[in-house]
Amino acid sequence: MSFPGHFLDELRTRLSITDVVGKRVTWDRAKSNARRKDYWACCPFHSEKSPSFHVDETKGFYHCFGCGAHGDIVGFVMSQDNLSFIEAVERLAGDAGMTMPEQTPRMRAEEEKRAGLVEIMEMATQFFEKILHQSSGEVARSYLDGRALSPKTWATFRIGYAPDAPSALSDHLIAQGIKPDQLIEAGLSLESDRGGLRDRFRGRIIFPIMDGRSRVIAFGGRAMSSEAKAKYLNSPETPLFHKGRTLYNIAPARRAAADLSRSDNVHRLPGVVVAEGYMDVIALSLAGITQSVAPLGTAMTEEQILLAWKMCPEPVLCFDGDAAGIKAAGRAMERALPLLRPGHSLGFVLLPGGLDPDDLIREKGSEAMRAILAKPIPLIDFLWRREVEEGPFDTPEKRAALEERLDYATGQIRDDKVQRFYRQALRDRLYKHFNTRKPTAAASRPGRGETFGRPKQPQGISAALRKSSLAQASRLSGGLGAGRDLDLCVERERVLVSSILRFPELLDAHGESFAEMPLERPELDRVRRDILDVAASGVALDMNALRNHLKDRGATHLVDQLLRHAVQKHAHIFSKDAQLKDAEENWSHVLALHREMLSLKREAKEAEVLFQQDGSSENWQRLQRIQTQLQQASVIQSGDG
Repeated sequence: MSFPGHFLDELRTRLSITDVVGKRVTWDRAKSNARRKDYWACCPFHSEKSPSFHVDETKGFYHCFGCGAHGDIVGFVMSQDNLSFIEAVERLAGDAGMTMPEQTPRMRAEEEKRAGLVEIMEMATQFFEKILHQSSGEVARSYLDGRALSPKTWATFRIGYAPDAPSALSDHLIAQGIKPDQLIEAGLSLESDRGGLRDRFRGRIIFPIMDGRSRVIAFGGRAMSSEAKAKYLNSPETPLFHKGRTLYNIAPARRAAADLSRSDNVHRLPGVVVAEGYMDVIALSLAGITQSVAPLGTAMTEEQILLAWKMCPEPVLCFDGDAAGIKAAGRAMERALPLLRPGHSLGFVLLPGGLDPDDLIREKGSEAMRAILAKPIPLIDFLWRREVEEGPFDTPEKRAALEERLDYATGQIRDDKVQRFYRQALRDRLYKHFNTRKPTAAASRPGRGETFGRPKQPQGISAALRKSSLAQASRLSGGLGAGRDLDLCVERERVLVSSILRFPELLDAHGESFAEMPLERPELDRVRRDILDVAASGVALDMNALRNHLKDRGATHLVDQLLRHAVQKHAHIFSKDAQLKDAEENWSHVLALHREMLSLKREAKEAEVLFQQDGSSENWQRLQRIQTQLQQASVIQSGDG
């Protein structure tokens, strides 16, 4: 559903973002300035001791300088309560005393139909709940008692029982005035071969499936008879229910995930736990892990992964440790790979001994379950383990097949940044796993095959580097471009190329990264190509040998300029006494800084174009956010402290 622009404008006008946010935070009196409508507090989205969460009443947005959370009044309610956009607008409209915008006749008709089906599903739920407590529900009550589920739990999850009779539910609802075609459309009844209706669910324990607003939209039924064709049966696709687009227990889990994100989370529990079935979710919830959900009779779908990401950035998928559980985890991983983006992934937990969550909790207690969930397997580790278990890899052909499978898997990742880091990490693992001789520089040249260097230094930005001359260099003169101010990106490009000139040995481990790294200065790209051509010849290289080979290509003047400038500005890396180990660590760090800055610049340009095409407030806020990130990155990387 879309809303007219004037409706959202009026909504934001009627409600004060300060009032809405102020119900969830405590304003810092020393830092806030009410006269300027400028407010500060500790961020509600992450734990912190000093206020970095800022609300600008005049502009109507919030921004956390600690975790980067940003948005307007609607976005705040969506994030705090894990609501959809429409749900957040409906809640705020109610607070503002506003009527939701009028819909088209077709939209109203569809909405009325859905509302009617929701009412029918609620009537069916009450029928099933009532039957559970009657004599015909004794077999179901006995089963639930055996699973240690109390009547209180039945009520919490609205568990019921469908009697083992041909049309008990259909007859009951028709007597209440419901039409047969409505029962069929709701997925409750089927047309009988003998005429009339027959119930879809018969002789089954019923688990109501609810949407994000706690409305029953479908049912799952567990058969009580061992002769049933299907142990579990779900409602069919209906106007209310699309099994691949929702999760069992979504509403309670969403609230629990929001509460957990605001807590200290001393047990280090995942923000969301995705289990395999209804009983798993119920068992986890009874153990206090209420942020649990489950897919609905299918493997985890792309829509369900995105839905889980709305609740937390790294949900944990909990599977039985048997062959079927591992296979299901593998399917979920394969569907997640194309969707991966910075900060969003999946973790995996495989329970020991073929136990499901209910078994493990009953045998070892809830603390044992919490301990296991606190240590999930990262997605990249799960991928690596799955492929390596296909071993042994005692021939070159088998090793090549492993590399090919890993390349295919990482190739599914659509986000360039995430894909790049996956490739780097997996190549490092391959080298360590096989403990092969370091590849030659020739193999590092693009088109000459992939290389697997020794494990690289961490790519993060160290505190020491931020204070070093490499990071602080922002206004330089002399050498290349004498007399002109050169920005950080250009200086880093010069450092990256000069490092290879000074230490050609770096190509052994970083040849591929050197070949693929972005360079904006054409003269530096030309030197890079010459270096790779020389390295591809397979000759042994040190600094002098490489310089002599480049001399033959007419690059002596440019190379001497680069090295002279590098020695002047960064002597600790480029002097005669400089160590390869220090140069390698700095090279990796500078490359990470360089990529980060260029990525932000690209995003800023894209945001500018988008805002020029559509000057909406959302596009303006996106542009402002990226520009702020770019400014902050420039300040941090220029070493102002």
